[in-house]
Amino acid sequence: MLERGAAVHLFFQSEAASISTLAPAAKILVAPTGVEIPEEQWRGGGGYLAWVGRYDPTHKGLDVLLEAMSQIPPDRRPRIRLRGYDYRGGRARLGRLLERRPELSEWISIGGQISGMEKRRFLLEADGYILPSRWESHSVALLEILSLGIPSIVSDALHISPVLRRHDAAVLATPDAPSLAAALMTFEDAADVGARGRAMVATEFTWKRAVDDLTTQLETLGVVS
Repeated sequence: MLERGAAVHLFFQSEAASISTLAPAAKILVAPTGVEIPEEQWRGGGGYLAWVGRYDPTHKGLDVLLEAMSQIPPDRRPRIRLRGYDYRGGRARLGRLLERRPELSEWISIGGQISGMEKRRFLLEADGYILPSRWESHSVALLEILSLGIPSIVSDALHISPVLRRHDAAVLATPDAPSLAAALMTFEDAADVGARGRAMVATEFTWKRAVDDLTTQLETLGVVS
């Protein structure tokens, strides 16, 4: 299917190696999804780091996050608020992991799903955002958070991480406990990180750029003229 198609659409060039291994003759297009830059901007001051998503502790690296927090001295631990929806009992599993680390109950809260204005307020008032996933293809949710200027700690296992590194647009950490713990303890100059993230989205991930890049590649492959 991959080799007989006109092309395989990927979000980032780093995904191409996996496709080429499976289907060497497949043609590849690379164009990430774009986002709009909102007028609202991060204000912080809430006294917590935010996470929003699907409660899948392994995929999302939430188990590693708990381990990282346990390695941080209490006087340097940030408060972290998790909000999201259950996935195959993942919220209960995470709750049991937290119960095994009672010293963290004061610092980490596991809450339910939020949406709309409640979600927007939760993110804008957070002191930062954390995404410790072991893997992601293309986190549009992360782009939306960066577009608000919210300073973020992001796993370097994500395909977007080379772009983030090039723009110094987030604090990158390997999805393991020592690296995450170090990032959490040295999460400084947050406003500057958030501003660079917002600027990166405004230049690298606009819909115009995404569509123009995709159209050029389609024309090169002769799919459109």
